[in-house]
Amino acid sequence: MSPRSRFVILAAGFGLFAAACTGATGSSSDLVVVSDQGEVVVVGSSGGEAMLVDDGGSAFQPIWSPDGERVTFSAGSQGDTSLVTVSVLDGDRVALPLATKPFFFMWDPSGTTVGWLRGTQDGIVFEADGEVQIEDDGRPFYLSWAPDGSRLAVHIGTDRLDELGSDGATSIGVVPGSFQAPAWTADGVVAVSRSPAGEHLVVIDDGDVRRVASVDGVVRFVVAGDRAAVETFAAADQPDQGNGVAAAFETVASVPSGRLVVVDLSSGDVTEVLDRTAAAFLWSPDGRKLLILDVVDRQGTFRWLVWEDGDLVSTVDFVADPGWFQTFVPFFDQYAQSMTLWSPDSEAFAFPGIIDDRPGVWVQSLSADEPLHVADGSWVAWRP
Repeated sequence: MSPRSRFVILAAGFGLFAAACTGATGSSSDLVVVSDQGEVVVVGSSGGEAMLVDDGGSAFQPIWSPDGERVTFSAGSQGDTSLVTVSVLDGDRVALPLATKPFFFMWDPSGTTVGWLRGTQDGIVFEADGEVQIEDDGRPFYLSWAPDGSRLAVHIGTDRLDELGSDGATSIGVVPGSFQAPAWTADGVVAVSRSPAGEHLVVIDDGDVRRVASVDGVVRFVVAGDRAAVETFAAADQPDQGNGVAAAFETVASVPSGRLVVVDLSSGDVTEVLDRTAAAFLWSPDGRKLLILDVVDRQGTFRWLVWEDGDLVSTVDFVADPGWFQTFVPFFDQYAQSMTLWSPDSEAFAFPGIIDDRPGVWVQSLSADEPLHVADGSWVAWRP
């Protein structure tokens, strides 16, 4: 998805299929987890007996459908892999065989279609029931569904920020800036654009481009409603990307480098959250709280911070699960649109890690002093 990690993508393809399984929402299974045996299980946020979804032993990154009725994941190995969707109520299963293993997938907001990215050496070759619905390729490849699920905003390579639909791709109208997943909101597509005046956080709505704030260096952001949490830092090979002349005449706020801030997308007001950069940050479902992965030391110790309206609360230290960290953290801005660590009521969050030498999946309630160990495993997503 992005060059910010060691994860190498030879080419990224995009495909769609409509999952056929249906069913009513289950009762008390809040979390979908990949067990230590590579199985997909669902378990309550208070622990208890886990319900087995798939016992193939090779599951990768299960996510919930928007209605919380189905779980989607990839299973198998290269050359013999499938994208699988299973109903958590009745076990109804749909498996789409693929030649190469998907490494990222995301439901559209309406819950009717799943899109995915997968690596190939010769571009994208996609078939579903003999019909190609939407396809594209390039690297890196970021995507964001329109609120109605009809189209996508995609950032592909170094020069494409497009709108992708069944009739093909059209330019959104700006040159993309830093590699970053765009975010399609009710008010338009939030993205980073580049021009002779520098890079800007912009909102694009039907061709109208509104600059919100100037940004410098590598940019990462996540959006909730009319607020974006943003951090910037200088790239190793580009310590100073600013345009001093243009900056002197800038009419929008500037996002300070090396800090985590919240930018009001309507007013452009910038509020400092953290006086340093964070490893990852994710908005709660109610859009009021920001979950921040803070670095404690270089030995892999982190802590979660929760920010809300100027208040910053620290939780227990933990050692990050290495596999989760390497796949999730470098691309958290994209995962923020496909799954969540937050509970639906925004009062708890889940994560995989090691606490007091005990590995597994933990749930931290904002009203509790200590997190609760709920399952063994290395991946978790909270039911919407």
